[in-house]
Amino acid sequence: MRSGPVRRKVASVATATALSLGLLAGAGGPAVAGDGGRVSAGQAIAGGTAAGDGWRITGVTSTGAAFLGPLHDPTGSGEWVWCINFGLAVPAGSVSVQSVSDANSAAMAWLLQRLQHDPGSLGVGDRGLSNAAGSYLVHMHYEEGNKAAVSAEARKGALAAAAWPALTAEADRLWDLATANANLTATTEVQTYRVGQRTGVVTNIGIQNRRGEWIPGIDFTSTLTTGAVWDTNGNGIADPGESAVYSGVTTNGPITLPWVATPGVHDVHANTRYPMTQATLEALRAGAGIQDSIRRGPDDPQILESAGVRFRAVGSFQPVVTTRVVQEVVDAGQGVPDRVTFAAKAGEQWIAGTRVCADGVLYGPYASEQPASNQVPAGAPVAGRASACASEPSTVVAGSQVVAPNSGVYTWVWSISRSAQAQPELITGDYTDGFFTAGETSYARLRMGLSSAVASHTQVMSKGQTVVDSFTIAPVEAGDLWLAPEGVPVEVPMIAEISTPVSEEGLEVAGVSQAIRFTASQFGTYTTGTDEVPAFASTGLSGAYSVRLSVDTAALSERTRFWLDEAYHDATDGWWAPDETFVVRMAPEISTQVAERFFDQESWDAPAEFVVVDHVTAWLRDAGDVWLTQGGVPVGIPADNTFWGMFDQPMAPAPLSVAPAGHEIGTERVVFTEPGTLSTAGETRTTGVGFGTWTTVVEGDPLWFEPFESRFFEESETVSVRRAVKHSSIVREYSVDGGDLAFDTVTNARLSPTAGLFDGLGGWAPDAQAATMSLYAIDREPDTTEVPDDAVLIWTCDYADLIRNGTYEIGWGAKGDCDRVDIPEPLYPDGTWYVFVYDHPGDDRHVPYTSPFDDLRERMFDKTVPPPPPVEPEPGIPALVTQAVVVADDTGNATSIPVARDSTYDVIRIVAGEGEQFPPGSTAVSELYFAPDGQPLVCNPTQSVFVSEVIELLEDVQEYVTDSFTTAAGLAGTYGWVESAHDAGGALLSRGVCGEPAETFDVISVSTTLGHEDTNGDGLAGAGDELWDDIHLVGAIGDGVQVELTSTVYQVDAADVTWGDAAINTGAGNITVNPDVCTPDAVFTELTVAEEVTGPGTYATDRFTVPEAGDLVVGGLTMVETATLTTDDGSETRTVTGECGAPEESVGPVYFGAGSTAASVGAGGGDALARTGVERLAWMLAAAVLLAAAGGTVARAAERRKHAAQDAAAT
Repeated sequence: MRSGPVRRKVASVATATALSLGLLAGAGGPAVAGDGGRVSAGQAIAGGTAAGDGWRITGVTSTGAAFLGPLHDPTGSGEWVWCINFGLAVPAGSVSVQSVSDANSAAMAWLLQRLQHDPGSLGVGDRGLSNAAGSYLVHMHYEEGNKAAVSAEARKGALAAAAWPALTAEADRLWDLATANANLTATTEVQTYRVGQRTGVVTNIGIQNRRGEWIPGIDFTSTLTTGAVWDTNGNGIADPGESAVYSGVTTNGPITLPWVATPGVHDVHANTRYPMTQATLEALRAGAGIQDSIRRGPDDPQILESAGVRFRAVGSFQPVVTTRVVQEVVDAGQGVPDRVTFAAKAGEQWIAGTRVCADGVLYGPYASEQPASNQVPAGAPVAGRASACASEPSTVVAGSQVVAPNSGVYTWVWSISRSAQAQPELITGDYTDGFFTAGETSYARLRMGLSSAVASHTQVMSKGQTVVDSFTIAPVEAGDLWLAPEGVPVEVPMIAEISTPVSEEGLEVAGVSQAIRFTASQFGTYTTGTDEVPAFASTGLSGAYSVRLSVDTAALSERTRFWLDEAYHDATDGWWAPDETFVVRMAPEISTQVAERFFDQESWDAPAEFVVVDHVTAWLRDAGDVWLTQGGVPVGIPADNTFWGMFDQPMAPAPLSVAPAGHEIGTERVVFTEPGTLSTAGETRTTGVGFGTWTTVVEGDPLWFEPFESRFFEESETVSVRRAVKHSSIVREYSVDGGDLAFDTVTNARLSPTAGLFDGLGGWAPDAQAATMSLYAIDREPDTTEVPDDAVLIWTCDYADLIRNGTYEIGWGAKGDCDRVDIPEPLYPDGTWYVFVYDHPGDDRHVPYTSPFDDLRERMFDKTVPPPPPVEPEPGIPALVTQAVVVADDTGNATSIPVARDSTYDVIRIVAGEGEQFPPGSTAVSELYFAPDGQPLVCNPTQSVFVSEVIELLEDVQEYVTDSFTTAAGLAGTYGWVESAHDAGGALLSRGVCGEPAETFDVISVSTTLGHEDTNGDGLAGAGDELWDDIHLVGAIGDGVQVELTSTVYQVDAADVTWGDAAINTGAGNITVNPDVCTPDAVFTELTVAEEVTGPGTYATDRFTVPEAGDLVVGGLTMVETATLTTDDGSETRTVTGECGAPEESVGPVYFGAGSTAASVGAGGGDALARTGVERLAWMLAAAVLLAAAGGTVARAAERRKHAAQDAAAT
């Protein structure tokens, strides 16, 4: 099939016929330039004859005129051949034949065929001119030159130059015809509808040339594809015999053919085929010097085919419906109308006037959308039916009367039955729009009923238990389904709330105490404490409660708000719904407080029966607990209070079960109807001394309150009936003198048999650990029970034994260092009365007791004269003003920190008023008194330690200095100067006041006690043992003075020590150490006191462990203590050093190795004592002189102070 010129290649045929240039014999000159004159058919030309009329032309070659016209075919085919080589011989021999196929070959073959066989179709008038013009065209398109020096382009240029106008004009005319008719085209059909898409015409059938001229006489065949036939009779009906193929012949114009649709709807293609032939062009090839030529070749068959036209042919149509529910989501019980749109099937056309009806079925409910399908599943639930009709494509609303009876998902299914239509022939077939197609789904919103029930075992609970509840979410009506749009269940947030407690069911709820949240995604029962629903927290407050189940409106998601019926957005089963209440029993807490904690027995023989009252306070355990009521009346809680007794000591609080049987004294009941305090009626009494305690018991009620039981012996519930001591005592002597010792005998009874052993418990104080014996002095016979304010305390001592029953002797030294009562010098001019006073401080088991001051059996009398009183100077006599000065023994400068061994002198100044003067020969003297630490300075003769030399008072001298006194080493206490003036005869003019601040100063001393612990238990002093020093700081320390305590340990050789026979020797009577051994070379180690020194007292140094050193044994170790005192501003520092070799500070022998024994050094010291005895004796005599100077009383006082300090350290 071709739509244009057809070219065919023909294989070469070897004819080898030589062609020569045809020149007319005897040709005349041309009429015009190049015109060589006409040539007739058969006229001889050079090398041959003309096959037809032609023309000669000059100026093309150098050999003369050339022939323009047809030649005979050397192969004898009868077809004209046309020369394509100017200047060569006409072919006459064999040639080879080749097909020619180029852009001009079709037009050239068409022209050559008609020049030879049908010149009339070309409108030829002068055939010779037309043939010459044809030859001209052949040369201009196919000239190849002379096969030698002359090129084709040169020949064509010469030909164009030689051609005359008539020739070229004819050539142009012929070529125009050839090119127009050699390129034919099958036209493209046009389709036009007549009646809808059922009938129409196809026009523009035919063949046109390039000029657009219709070519007649060509056979054609027009064909329609399935869906239509040619309506040959034009009646618009597809009659029998009418087919889809039509055959005809082209005319001078376009042909029109009508068509009619066959049943159904089809896309039809109409096109036309034109069978025809086309001439071809061939070249004849000769040898060298012989012309080549072309000729018309054999016909080539071809078919032209139109592009055709496509159109829709509708013989019937398929009506369809598309639907969309009017309202996609409705509430259950609402109508579910559907919007039904009628139309022809896509690509088809509704046949006008055709009425189509469809039937609709509403299926449902379903919980969620069902899979879309073309078939309705068997057994699908039907909710309603409807129908709809239309006579043209349109939309109608149908099914308004059909409702969604339950919550769930529904879908419309619409169908068209062909057989049910009024004009079934116009309907193609049945139609259904499918099950659960898009847009056909309608949803009846979820609705649900709420109810819940508290589990029976948690309807009455104790505090701290957890309520268990079951929440039921059920269909409102049978058939309601839980929606699951797009397969996802609607999730409804739920909230279950417990009310705040009230006193009984049905009362107004004030708030919510707790809430849990869960999500409901289906109908059913949800129970707390499961995977679906969290558990409630334990209920901590008593009261009546309600549980409310509600939709958690605030938590509704947009999706849930959409799918849940709005009427249920705030659904709730409300407060106090049946089975939705529970009670948490009251948990009473009770505390009690005895009205009186202590009762004191008036005397040891008085009865111990006291009324005991208990204040009972009841409350509910936690803030917010509610007191339950019944019918508006508070529920009563009875509390039974039992008093138990009597017990020697209190006990630690314990469960009531430990209370010993037989000790119940009485029980009283109080009944609480609200929190508060009630008191027992006072019907219970104690039955003796000791402790009694209340307990409280509440028997529980299974509906209203929990049981309660207090503990036994709660402190707040306990009373103490304190015992009164039965005491008597008597002094040994009634009359005493200064310096005597006093003695007393004490008898106690009716104290607790465990007195002193109770260490306290809770708020109950421990027993007193000591009773105090004191000796007071007074200037008159005692006549009051209480100690008078002006009584002077002379002595006091604490005795551990005196807090127990028994008889005890006082003053014999058996009860410790302070068990020695020294009678001082008398204090009053008319005699001094002394009274022993026993003082029991009392405790939580015993009534405090102080023996009466006027007890006849406890008094003594001393009529010795007391120290002289101060004397004011008579008028006219100047006054003496004095100032004590203390000089440091180490620097010789005045010091503000006096210590033992410092010296002192008195500065006496005369203060004379106008006209005042001492009589001639008057003198002054200062007397120094000393009171050991702990005793008052009274300046009586016993306390006198120094009297200055007599100073003559001169008229022109106003200030005098006494001679000095050195204070005693190792003694702390108070020194005071008292000045006096005398006339020339010795008569007293004035006497100062004892204890004047300017005349008084305190001296500090230190002493120590060696501490030793036989750590390794070998019974020796030595390696592995721990040693330390207890430093006793004695004396008043002034304000602003800082104290640092240290101790130096010295190693003592065996030659410098004497010890007893014990394995470990320390203390007076057991060891004697040469006092000269404390040299720098003998220092063994240094010890320090780490704690802060805040005043007088005993301070322990750090400990050191005696090291191992082979079999070394030394005579002993001795310690010397040092107190370093420094003023706050650092302006002065003093040191006080103890005695070297003091027995209390020494221990020996000391073994540094396990292999050493006492035999290594000899028992008792051997020769060592003999070598050092003289020196030691001299030292002891010197010490005795010093002690004698200070007075025996001072020595005894110093000894007592040391023992008191040791006792204080031990406690």
